[in-house]
Amino acid sequence: EEGGSSVLRGFSCAAAVPPSSPVVVAMPEAFEVTVSPEPFVTLDPNQANRTRNRGIFKKVAAGAVGLGALALVSLALAQSAPGVHPTHAAQYWPWDDHTDCTADQSTSGCSTCYTNNTCTCAPGRKAAGAQCAPADGPVLMEFYMYRAQSTEQYEVDNNNAGTLAGVMWYIHNEVVRISCPRHYNITRLRRLKVQMHTTQEMYNPRHGQFGPFVAMDMGKCTVPNCDHIWNEYGYVVGCQKQADKHYGDRVYWYSLPGACPEMPFAEKTDECKKAHPGGKCPTNSTPTGAKDCTWNVEEAGEISLDDLEGISSYEDFCQQGHREFVVESDRGEGMSFWDGMLDDNRNAQRLQKARNLFASKYPDMPDLPEPICDW
Repeated sequence: EEGGSSVLRGFSCAAAVPPSSPVVVAMPEAFEVTVSPEPFVTLDPNQANRTRNRGIFKKVAAGAVGLGALALVSLALAQSAPGVHPTHAAQYWPWDDHTDCTADQSTSGCSTCYTNNTCTCAPGRKAAGAQCAPADGPVLMEFYMYRAQSTEQYEVDNNNAGTLAGVMWYIHNEVVRISCPRHYNITRLRRLKVQMHTTQEMYNPRHGQFGPFVAMDMGKCTVPNCDHIWNEYGYVVGCQKQADKHYGDRVYWYSLPGACPEMPFAEKTDECKKAHPGGKCPTNSTPTGAKDCTWNVEEAGEISLDDLEGISSYEDFCQQGHREFVVESDRGEGMSFWDGMLDDNRNAQRLQKARNLFASKYPDMPDLPEPICDW
């Protein structure tokens, strides 16, 4: 609107006359953004009232100025508001077709639900009316896995990983209860973008996308019958659901079989790696579902435990005699982040803070729905 101040509704927003000074554009139930006369303006996500993270998207609105000169305004919308659906970003505001998924929809694999009683399905699922159903065969899936690690960097071949909820559960139960130093000197949450495609041999008996989870210790499969799995079904990505639901229903662990999985890292030989190639595909190649090409991985960022907990220096924290979490009292000493191990609401808040940190640190990376562990 002339003068530069407007409530944004409909399909686009354009000023008939460029404002001579910064103005405020009010967006109902969402956020306020300061629009300046400069050609490009970026929304500060900290101004937004956010309870959901639905990824990153951009909207470009163009309008005529004066006798036909074109002004472009780019709004980079991060950590979208309740009700936002990213694929509708350039269509209308507000995105009122989005609604919370029912318990049945979530269980079936719905990742985003709509008021017309449909949903978008998680990887490995297909639409089936208002819910989702298993895909009809092995399909390519892309999603994030996470690891709790020290500062040491190493490959994820022949290692275990988890969902964000799975790794947060692990940190809460195994890491921060042993403070100063933390168990295994864990300092960060490492995120990995994984593509996987199970084999036809693995899919046929159970019609699932995952194989059985196998525990890996120092690069070696430590459960019985590992060789039978590899020989019969291929080097498939495995998953395991955890019984504890206090971090939600997606507390999963994964296994990523690499070359020579029957030997620890220090004892793997070139001969063993050639005879037992594992499931990691060649660099920059897409998993095909062949027995020796079921997954690939690329780095997708990390956040520190210090940032997650809201402390500036773990060394100073320890020197002051504090502890992150004491099991007996179910609370920390000198911090409250991990208080209430069995408190579902607090655990959900902890998970959301981790998601928000990844989103703010890596705004150009997509929000990828998690698949359902079907083993």
